Amino acid sequence: MKKIYFIKAVFLLLLGCFALAGAAQVIPPTAEIDNSFYNRMNYVFNPLEKNRVPYGLLKDFAIEFTDLERYNGSVNDSNYVDDNDFFDIYQTLFTSRIHSNAGSMVNPIVADSLWYL
Repeated sequence: MKKIYFIKAVFLLLLGCFALAGAAQVIPPTAEIDNSFYNRMNYVFNPLEKNRVPYGLLKDFAIEFTDLERYNGSVNDSNYVDDNDFFDIYQTLFTSRIHSNAGSMVNPIVADSLWYL
């Protein structure tokens, strides 16, 4: 019984270390960020009351790296997800954030670095 608790404790410790390592990473200072799309979308959706969007994600606001309609919860041959598809979905959802209620999503650069640990 003690061995099971030890294994659980080690797993939780490793999980905590990975979370802290991901939180400590930031976008490199040499990264060049183009905000023109984001500024244009803010202009288009300016009349929208953004605080009324419950989860802070608006699909029409996003840069579509993949078609999210394919992933509707039903499993079939056309919606198999490998790591590239996963990151396309994640980046699409990440760019659909319109306010801080979606703040639990980490930057795709951090998610990518945690994926290959």
